[in-house]
Amino acid sequence: MANADRNALTKNLSGRVGNIVYRQRNGKTIACRAPVSKNGWKPTLRQAMNRAKFKAAHEYGLKAKTDPQLFDYYNSQLKKGQYVYHVAVRDASKPPRILDFNIEQKKEEMLTVVHVCAVDDTKVVEVAVSLFDKNGQVINSGPATQMDFPDDWEFYIRHPQQEALYRIEIIAKDMAGNTDTLSTIYEHP
Repeated sequence: MANADRNALTKNLSGRVGNIVYRQRNGKTIACRAPVSKNGWKPTLRQAMNRAKFKAAHEYGLKAKTDPQLFDYYNSQLKKGQYVYHVAVRDASKPPRILDFNIEQKKEEMLTVVHVCAVDDTKVVEVAVSLFDKNGQVINSGPATQMDFPDDWEFYIRHPQQEALYRIEIIAKDMAGNTDTLSTIYEHP
């Protein structure tokens, strides 16, 4: 790298000229050789996946600007200096998280209650719970009900006929369609 401040033609220059790249660092103009790629600038698998994810988030941000319902919701979430597009892109980039769940037995009512705590940077719109037997067959499934606190959801399962091990799967979904899945083994007493 060379200091290019002394030349009147290159002082404060920024960008590429031929095989030389000019940069501004700490108020000085620096000249260096243009970078050379060993693989022809082909992205790695992780870079390609990240680009696809960002492209989908960008498209969702554009959709949020034109869809009246999405626009109104994201507009209500804005903080000072933010725009609907940016909040929608952030929402599309971050999936919801299932923080906690609890299984409660209500023997007198023959019910099992699954309590779920799911959060997102904007809003969790749906939590679905499924109960599977040991063969992977669905015994019971459906949407959970949102409780008074926005992050809390409940799902009621009628007690299975026999005592056995079951698998409970919980899926949380946000406005952008991102999901988080949690699966656990449940032993019915």
